[in-house]
Parts: sequence; structure tokens; C-alpha cells
Amino acid sequence: MAKFLTSDQHYGHPKVLTLGRGRPFNSLAEMENYLVREHNKRVKPQDEVFHLGDFAYKTTKEEAKRILKRLNGIHYLCMGNHDFTAAEMLEIGFKDVFENRWIWLCDYRDGRKWKVFLSHYPYFPSLWYRFKCWKNGWHWDNRYLHKRIVDCGQWLLFGHTHQAKPMHGKKRCINIGVDANNFAPVSEKELIERIIEIEDQETFLDKLFLKLKARYM
Repeated sequence: MAKFLTSDQHYGHPKVLTLGRGRPFNSLAEMENYLVREHNKRVKPQDEVFHLGDFAYKTTKEEAKRILKRLNGIHYLCMGNHDFTAAEMLEIGFKDVFENRWIWLCDYRDGRKWKVFLSHYPYFPSLWYRFKCWKNGWHWDNRYLHKRIVDCGQWLLFGHTHQAKPMHGKKRCINIGVDANNFAPVSEKELIERIIEIEDQETFLDKLFLKLKARYM
């Protein structure tokens, strides 16, 4: 049984086709069929799939249920800001629904494990980031701050942003939204490869700073 993660499909949401950089589809039906096809290419019926929020929006529960039935896997939902209520998402067909959760990723080649935090939302914006935004006149998203965790050096898997890039330099977070991952779920193996890539870039001072953050923040 393999493990996959994905986020922010926004099935049924007309504006998602033009949100941010937009999506390369002419209609919602084309988007749905493409996402379902790419999902089922990777995921087998017995695999676990963690959806990190915003599965469907501007559509009915019946439509969301119909789409979920098309997708291979045993489905878990980390609630996003555009999902139905937890009870309704369970009715739609998710095995479990939660606000956030810790899980383990395991490299079965050598037995190494990484504890990662699942959330719909990215890290709470740091003071340095907010200062840069103020200095440069940039807009920063100050919504849902009460649902964002502080960066204390832990690994965070998130969605929400609809950004095109999955990684952010050496920062210990990975965007698993479909917009950043070729409109397909990301496998446990792929996530571990990205984690190792980031950790291999960390210097001794980086690792020391992470330890201090974990202890004092």
C-alpha cells in the first residue's frame, strides 16, 4: 500500500481556471478528466491518498461525491478553507477528516523516517518576510493566520497558495498542491527525494539554527 499526497484540485470551481497563473484547460470538464486520469495513473485502489484541502468548490456535495468515486485510493482529507463541513466531507466519501496531522514518511530502501506535519496552510509568515513585504510594497496573504503553524524547523507539507513551485529554497516545507506538481498526486518516494535534496543543501550553521528554533520557539 503506497502513500500519496495532493491538494487544491478545486473541482467545480470556474475561477480556478484563471486563478494565479491559470490552468491549461478550456473547461471544468476537461480539467476534471485530466486530473482524474493523472491521479489514477499513479494511485492504485488500495493506496492511501491524503488531500490537503480544497477538494471541490462552487459545486454540490453530490458532484463532489461523484468525482471522488472516480479517484483510486483510500481518501483522507485535511480541511481547507473551501471544503464543506467535516461531517459533509465524510458523507462525500473521505475515510477521515481532520484539521491537521503528523504522519511519518518512510524510505523503505534504508529504513529512514521523517515526521511531517500536514496542513492546508503554509507557515505563519515570519517577521523578516513581513518586513520585506512592507519595505517593497508587496502584498502578503494575512488570512487564516490562526491556522498556520510557526516554522520551528519541522517539515511541513501544505497547499492553499496555488503557486507553481513545490519547494522554497532550503526552507523545510513542500507545496503539494496540484498547481505545483503537474496536476497529479505526489508519492511518498518523491517527497522523500525532495526532503533529502533540501537537507543535503543545509550547512552546519543551517542545522544548528534549526535545532535552536526547535528548542526555543
